[in-house]
This record gives sequence, structure tokens and C-alpha cells, in this order.
Amino acid sequence: MTGVQLQRTETGLEIILATSSGQQPQTFRISDGNTLAIDLTDTQLSLPEGKERVFQENPAADIASVEVVQQSPN
Repeated sequence: MTGVQLQRTETGLEIILATSSGQQPQTFRISDGNTLAIDLTDTQLSLPEGKERVFQENPAADIASVEVVQQSPN
């Protein structure tokens, strides 16, 4: 994954992921209380300027924060 863009919508938030191949990775959603985790399989985080994560507080109404991090190398 080479880029992450957060875009507010009328119903919440859209997370746009850019990949070097242009293909969308397979995802698995896990909900736990007020937390939604989305696991991307066979994907490595390779952000510009050597950034290791994307984090934004209060990106949209009713969303406390969004964080994108590499959990383990794929």
C-alpha cells in the first residue's frame, strides 16, 4: 500500500487505499465494541517519506480516530 486518503462522506468516512499494482487487497473486518479493525492480507505498508503509519483524530462525526499501521511483514 503506497497511500492512504481519508474522505468525509454524508454517511461517515471513506478510506481510500492506493496500491502499486492498482488492485484492491483482500480484507477481513473485525468489530469489537466501538472499534472496527480491517486486516488487509498480503499487503505491505510503504508510505511516502518513510512514514510508518497514518493517524487522524476525529476524521468525521462519531469517529474518534483512524490509524493505519503495519502489524507484521507480509
